[in-house]
Amino acid sequence: MIDPETGLDAIRNVAIRDDEIALITEDPIEGELVINATGLVVAPGFIDLHAHGQTLLAGRVQALDGVTTALELEAGVYPVADFYADAAEEGRTINYGAAVNWAAARNAVLTGAEPDEAGALHAHEDGPDWRYTPASAEQTATVLERVRDGLNEGALGIGVLLGYVPGSGRSEYYALHELAAAYDVPSFTHARYLSNLEPDSSLEGFQEMIAVSAATGADMHISHLNSISLRDINVIRPMIEAAQAHGVNITVEAIRMAQVRPPSGQRCSKAQTGRPGSAASRNPISPSPERP
Repeated sequence: MIDPETGLDAIRNVAIRDDEIALITEDPIEGELVINATGLVVAPGFIDLHAHGQTLLAGRVQALDGVTTALELEAGVYPVADFYADAAEEGRTINYGAAVNWAAARNAVLTGAEPDEAGALHAHEDGPDWRYTPASAEQTATVLERVRDGLNEGALGIGVLLGYVPGSGRSEYYALHELAAAYDVPSFTHARYLSNLEPDSSLEGFQEMIAVSAATGADMHISHLNSISLRDINVIRPMIEAAQAHGVNITVEAIRMAQVRPPSGQRCSKAQTGRPGSAASRNPISPSPERP
């Protein structure tokens, strides 16, 4: 049995009563149903923080891998209330929850059109490209208000797809984390840039994230450290570890990317800076009621 909280990693017998663990012991036990787990691992259900699949089918597939909680935190969802309402109406086989999608809220404010799920990160034919346009003070205030609404609707944090919106202002990014700190929720963020060349390098992007987390006190989770560090990982990783040692509350994740070769004759466009364009409960994972 493996228990990450206590550090237990040993052979044990587990008794379950009414869908709850009633006993963990080295002694033999008996029950109405006995499952022989010899050679297997008994562990708590896995929590997937980076689960874009938020459908009933996706939840069933996750459950087959031992995931009992699938959270859409990297991108988040928008509007948050609609996400929870739709999931509750359809039903879910595992726990679910989401952050509020800052990029989608920003898209709506700067373009004047509410983005649908598919087009949330795309430029619109009319008007400025919201991904590369700094927001005015008034627009920033409106974006933050929409993000605040999402937090009050039950979002677990703020999803910050900064790498998809690299032209957004530094002041907006900072204010977003001031809001996260005020609500005591984490952000789940990309680096602004994806490059090993200065200026506008991945290293700069990580420096920005560390500085903002340290200055605002916001907890920050950095999405897929390895794939956005590129060849600078040997510099970026020690930099993050040093920040953590100084009390900056940053966590990271790594993601395994498959290499895909396009069909013959097709062209792969060059990536733009910032990477473009118990059985499980059926209850959502949500924080306490509306906060000030």
